[in-house]
Amino acid sequence: MNSLDNRKEMTHSNAGYIYILQNDSHDNLVLKIGLTRGKPELRAKQLYWGSTGVPEHFDIAVAYSVGDCVTAEAEIHRRLETYRINPKREFFRIDPGVAQIIALNTCENINKKLGLSVPNIVKFNNEKSTSYIKSIPDIPELENSKFETRVVPLLDFKLASVGTSVLSDEQIDQIQIAYLILAEICGFDSKEFVDNFSCDKYPEPEIVIWENIAKVYQIFDSGAFRSVEEKQEAYQFILGTSMLSGEQLENMISNTNLSFESMSSIAESMKKAL
Repeated sequence: MNSLDNRKEMTHSNAGYIYILQNDSHDNLVLKIGLTRGKPELRAKQLYWGSTGVPEHFDIAVAYSVGDCVTAEAEIHRRLETYRINPKREFFRIDPGVAQIIALNTCENINKKLGLSVPNIVKFNNEKSTSYIKSIPDIPELENSKFETRVVPLLDFKLASVGTSVLSDEQIDQIQIAYLILAEICGFDSKEFVDNFSCDKYPEPEIVIWENIAKVYQIFDSGAFRSVEEKQEAYQFILGTSMLSGEQLENMISNTNLSFESMSSIAESMKKAL
């Protein structure tokens, strides 16, 4: 960072850091994402000593310098809203790697608008790397909503195809975040994954379903070391549980290589999700 960038950042009243914290009292997916105008490590200590509800100290996964930490925090929280555990708290249940991508991308965009250099990435030694499930909107509820204005008129196409619906920037961001969680095992590249949602007249319910699928999958994936085969089996099991019933579901269960414990854990999560 050159001296000019330093002067610019120092003169902005909201210059500071976005931090991502983890705590040994929580599972690996639970993150606290917040801001500080001081040193991230000092803020982590303040949060521990100032709270009677956290028995362990906070570990900082990473922190990013940003010219306007207030705007950055609000934007990151908005982008990750579906993964927020409590709307009144700054805790999210999401893969730490995905959270870091979204946080860094947001800080980069804000710094660019302010004419600043790319954020400094501050890493720390950290061995750890509710209304969580969203209800799925009903199609009738969307008939007179804002989503109807985003779709191509029915007479403009004969069969549902890519581009049937015009996805908003917010919807595309939601889809891409889910994709980051599922990229390793979903079998699509990023563009294909997004394009599939534009085939639906009302993509919003489908987006929520896949956000919930991503949530269930990351809970399974974070629980222990998983082989590629286990991950694929779990992904197929989650998809099957969300789409199949009766004999088809029974056949899928009888042919899976997942352990009974893994199936039970996924099924319990799926009860809340779909």
